[in-house]
Amino acid sequence: MKGFKDCPATVPGAHPDAGTEGPLQARICSALDAMGVWWMRLNSGARGRVRMAPRGTPDLLCVDPYLWIEVKRPDGKGKRGKNDQTRIAQEAFRDRAKRCGVTVVRAESVGEVVAAVNGARAKR
Repeated sequence: MKGFKDCPATVPGAHPDAGTEGPLQARICSALDAMGVWWMRLNSGARGRVRMAPRGTPDLLCVDPYLWIEVKRPDGKGKRGKNDQTRIAQEAFRDRAKRCGVTVVRAESVGEVVAAVNGARAKR
C-alpha cells in the first residue's frame, strides 16, 4: 500500500522545501516509493468530530522497514500558530518510542530519510 497520492504536491517553480513542510514531505514520499518502502501518511489531531492520530504522532509511518518519520522544515521555522503543546507531544512520542526501541526520524531532508531506511534495512 503506497500513499504518494495522499502527499501534498509541490508548487511548480517554488524551491522544493520553501514555505511549508508539504513540498519536502512530497519528496520524501517519492523517495520512499522509489525505495519500495511500505508506508502511510498519518494525520494527527481532530477534524471536526473526527479524531485522528493523537497529537504528537509523526507524519509518516514506515511499516517495512519499521520506523516513524517526523518531517521538519529545514529552515527551522514551524507552522504559524503551532503551540508548545504540539512540540511537547512530539517530544513525548519520540521519548516513548525510544524506550520501546522504535526509531523516530526527525527529517529535514530526503537524504536523512534514505539513510534511516538503509540503516533500518541493514539491521535486519
